[in-house]
Amino acid sequence: MNLSICIVIDPLETLKPTMDTSLLIAGECHDRGHKVYVTTGDSLFFFRDTTWATVQEFCFKRNLTYTSIMEFAKENTTLPLSNFDIVLMRTDPPVNPKYFGFTYLLDYANTLVLNSPSILRNVTEKSLVLRWPDYTPTCAMSVNPENLIDIVKKDSDVIWVAKPANNFNGNAVFKISAKELKNAISAIQICTNNGTELAILQEFLPEVVEGDKKIFMIGKEIVGAMNRLPIDDDFRANIHLGAKSEKTVLTKRERHICETVGAYCDSIGAPITCIDMIGEQLTEINITSPSGIPEINKVEKSHFEEVIVDYLEKYVSQN
Repeated sequence: MNLSICIVIDPLETLKPTMDTSLLIAGECHDRGHKVYVTTGDSLFFFRDTTWATVQEFCFKRNLTYTSIMEFAKENTTLPLSNFDIVLMRTDPPVNPKYFGFTYLLDYANTLVLNSPSILRNVTEKSLVLRWPDYTPTCAMSVNPENLIDIVKKDSDVIWVAKPANNFNGNAVFKISAKELKNAISAIQICTNNGTELAILQEFLPEVVEGDKKIFMIGKEIVGAMNRLPIDDDFRANIHLGAKSEKTVLTKRERHICETVGAYCDSIGAPITCIDMIGEQLTEINITSPSGIPEINKVEKSHFEEVIVDYLEKYVSQN
C-alpha cells in the first residue's frame, strides 16, 4: 500500500539535515514508495468545509551529497489535506497563539493527523509531567512571577531549574536559587515573559552531570534511547547546545515510567512522543515534534526511522 503523506514542518531551509528526525521519516517514506509532501503551518488555510495547504512534493534521499535539501522539493501546489492518507504535525515550538491557530486548522483536515491537534493545544509538553508526581522532581508552575518567586524564597538551600512552558532546545532555561535572589527574579520574569506566559520550576537534579536520557516512544513501545552529557559549565543537556550523545541502558524504573507515560499519551491521541529523564526521574514529555532519532541512530547503530514508518503504515491501515 503506497501512502500519500503530508508533513507540516518548519521551513526546509531552516532544518539541519544531520539532526532532523522529520527528514529521516520523509526519506524512509520516499524509499518505500510513499508520496511525501511538506508544508508549513503558515501555508494552512480553511476554505469551503475543509483545510487546504500549499505543499511541495519532497523526494528526499538520505546519505546523498547535496548543496541544499531544497533540491528535493518540487514546485508548490495547493491541495486539500483530505487528499492525504495522513498528516504529521511536526512544527517546532514555541506553542504560542500562532501555533494554536495551526492546530485549529488541522481540526478540519478531514484525514488522520498525528499527533492530535486538540492534544497539542490542550497539553503543554512541560506541564504534562505533572500528572505523575511520584516520577518527577518537585515542580511548580504559574503565569504570575510572584507565585514562583515566593516558592523560591521559601528555602534557600533548594536549587531550581526555571523554564518557559512553551519553548524547546534549552531556550531560556535557568538554574536559580534564593541565595542569588536578584538573578532568580530576573530569570523568572524572562520565563514568564513578565507575567504573560506560563513557566515552570523543577527542583534541580544534580544527577544531570551523569546525563539526561532521551527516549523515543511510539505508544508504550520504547523505540530507542540515548544519554546526553552536558558540556562543561552547563547543566542543559541539549544536543543543539553541544551536549554529547552516548549509548545508554534503561533501568527497570525508567522502563516502567516510559511505558506508563507512553500508554497514557497514546490513549489521548499523542502516540509519538519523546521522554526526557534525569536520575530516573521524568522531566519532560515532548509531543509537538519528538526528535533525537539521528543521534539515537548513531549511538545505537540503527535506523529507527524504519520503526516509525512501520507504525505509520499500520496506523493508516487500521484507521
